[in-house]
Amino acid sequence: MPGVPSGRGCDACRKQKKKCDQSKPSCSRCTRLQIPCIGCGEQRYKFKDQKMVFRSAGFQAAQGVVSVSTVPALPRIPSNQTTMVASAFVSQLEVTDIRYDLTCYGAFLRHIPRRLGTNAALDASVGAVTSAFSSLHTGQHSLDALTKYIHALKTLRVCLNDPVRARTVDTLCAIYLIMICQSWIGKHDDQSTNHGEGIAYILKVATFQKWQGSLEVEMLITLSVPVIVESITNPKIQLNSWFWKFLEAYRPPKPPRREDPGITRDEGSDAVHIPSLRLRNLAKIPDFVQDPGRHLLDMRNAYQELRADSQKVRQLVDESRPISGISTLPLATPQMRLHRDYQTAYGILLSLIMILCGLLRAYDPYDTAFAEDSISFGDEIIALAKEASKYRPLGAGYIPLCLATAWATIGDTTRRAIVEMLLSEYQKDFAELRWMNMAMWWRTKFDTLRLNLSTCHEDMQENHYKAFNATGSEEGMTGRGSNMCCVQ
Repeated sequence: MPGVPSGRGCDACRKQKKKCDQSKPSCSRCTRLQIPCIGCGEQRYKFKDQKMVFRSAGFQAAQGVVSVSTVPALPRIPSNQTTMVASAFVSQLEVTDIRYDLTCYGAFLRHIPRRLGTNAALDASVGAVTSAFSSLHTGQHSLDALTKYIHALKTLRVCLNDPVRARTVDTLCAIYLIMICQSWIGKHDDQSTNHGEGIAYILKVATFQKWQGSLEVEMLITLSVPVIVESITNPKIQLNSWFWKFLEAYRPPKPPRREDPGITRDEGSDAVHIPSLRLRNLAKIPDFVQDPGRHLLDMRNAYQELRADSQKVRQLVDESRPISGISTLPLATPQMRLHRDYQTAYGILLSLIMILCGLLRAYDPYDTAFAEDSISFGDEIIALAKEASKYRPLGAGYIPLCLATAWATIGDTTRRAIVEMLLSEYQKDFAELRWMNMAMWWRTKFDTLRLNLSTCHEDMQENHYKAFNATGSEEGMTGRGSNMCCVQ
């Protein structure tokens, strides 16, 4: 094989095999012939194919054969669309920034990658979530994310039409993931597609199938919470006898028995058991909102329990708060996760307190205790919203609900203005979710209840006066009318 040429003559001289004097800017021959002088004085290279001979580390060179490399060739790992989606989802689950910690939607999400490849709806929903995850950072929805979100909706629709696949845990998980994706990049009119009813249907099926896997049980308990929340405003979801059977079939382990049935913490774990936030107690809230008069006594008892637990959880929030200088770090350290979880529990407690306070205040409009509670707990929500802002967007996703219920319950215009300002700030995280509409819905609910009770009270008084006047006119000659007037 010829070697690399060492001559630096121009291309024209090399082609005619003439000696080039390499004059600048043009050699004498090219100048005489009046042709372009190209490549004069340049070093030329010739590229040759070379085969790599790999030998083991213990191989001894012999007979002039030299080992070029002792590193074996790296094998290519087989991959397909499922493994690529699973890898992307795993990398997102391992994000160390607590602001973008996906496990705030449920720790069972860590078990999902191992189930990919068996359910088309689950695969499509995971692909939609992984693609939409970047929108949490940029605030912009990519075409790829919207395309995968639409594909996930179509795939889920096909899966739900299959009576067998529609009743599986993978389909239930797919619905939940699409709900998460919808809150990130979906449009506000997408709410017409109600996924909560689908989750409630599969939970009802699971009541009689008795799923036993750790993923299944953990996911069912987690997903029962959004079903309870949605049943408050959606009358199509009825938590009747089937839901109590579901809680009995999949109830979480009870905390150790003790004399004080208060807040307990599992040994070797950060799990906290709050009595007023147990599923059986949360499942009563829809009944309180839809028919408060029938459950007035239970509402009062639940309200007192919520107030008592809120004080204890607030103490846990203060005790778990990271020390100064560390609290600003976004790393998802165990202490910051614990503090975020306590804040979340405290925010849910405050939201329920404000809801029951608004309902009970309609029945006792002259009880100043409810007015004082609405102000004091409203101030707690304002302080919590400011402190939890560093965990936005995912770590503080519960705050808008707190602010919405506070805005609807607080009567002080100054505080309502502060709540409204904070709500507009949190609205930037998920622009398509209409949190102010929720606040106005609760406000209308409280005002309507108060107006109905006031009208009912006036009707009763009017009927009483009519009966009194009729009796007084008939018995006026006996003098009993004046006596009744004195009693009145």
